[in-house]
Amino acid sequence: MRIEVKLKAFEAATPLIADLNFSVEEGEIVALIGPSGAGKSTLLNIIAGLDTDYDGNIANVPERPVGLMFQEARLMPWLTALENITLVAPASHPDPQSEAKKLLSLVGLEKDINSYPARLSGGMAKRLALARAMMFNPGVLLMDEPFSSLDAPAAESLRRLLLTLKKEKPFSIIYVTHDLKEAVTIADRVLILDAKPMTIVHQEIISLPRPRFLHDEAVNEVCKPLYNAFPALLYGDTDR
Repeated sequence: MRIEVKLKAFEAATPLIADLNFSVEEGEIVALIGPSGAGKSTLLNIIAGLDTDYDGNIANVPERPVGLMFQEARLMPWLTALENITLVAPASHPDPQSEAKKLLSLVGLEKDINSYPARLSGGMAKRLALARAMMFNPGVLLMDEPFSSLDAPAAESLRRLLLTLKKEKPFSIIYVTHDLKEAVTIADRVLILDAKPMTIVHQEIISLPRPRFLHDEAVNEVCKPLYNAFPALLYGDTDR
C-alpha cells in the first residue's frame, strides 16, 4: 500500500498534513508516533476511506478489505459477543457464525459467546473488538492506540495475541501509538512524525528478533537515541 497525502486541512490556511509519503509492504507492521494533535487519527481515517476530503492518493490497496480498530472497543451493547462479530460479516460470507465462533476461540472468548459487552472486562472487550476486525479478513489493519486504556499485563497479552492472529492470516498493520517502547516492541518500522503540518522526520527500521517486550534492554537501546534526538516529539504524547 502506498500512502500519499499532499494536503489535508480543516481550514484552508492551516494544513494538518502536508507532503506525507510512505508505503507499507505486504505483512509489514508500521508504527506511527508523534505529538498530540499531529493528525494521526485523521490519517488513519484517510487510509480507511472514511475521509476523502484531502489532496493525495492511496494506491496499491490490497484486494482484501482495510480493517480498523479504534481506541474504544465500540461494541454494540445490545448484542452478544457472537452477534457483535457476525454483524460486520460480508454479505457474501458462506457461514458467518462458524467463522465468528472460530475467531472467538482464537482470542480466548469461546466461553463468552453469549455474553453482552457490559459483562466483559476492558481486556476482554478489546479482544472482542480485535476478533470483530478480523471478521473482515483484512489485508491491512489500522489500529488507533488500540490498547492504551489497558493495564500493562493486559496490553502485553493483546500485543502477543495480535501477532498470533497475524500468523494465522497474514496481513499488514499500521499502528498508531503514543509509546515509543510499544512501537519498537511491535513494529518492523517506526515513523516519527512532526506536527503542524504532519510530516515524517525520521524512519527507524527495527531488526530486533521476536518476541520483544517493553522492558527488554535491547528495546531500551533502540529507544534511547531516539528520545535524545526527538524529545519534543516523543515525550508526553497523547493522541487526539
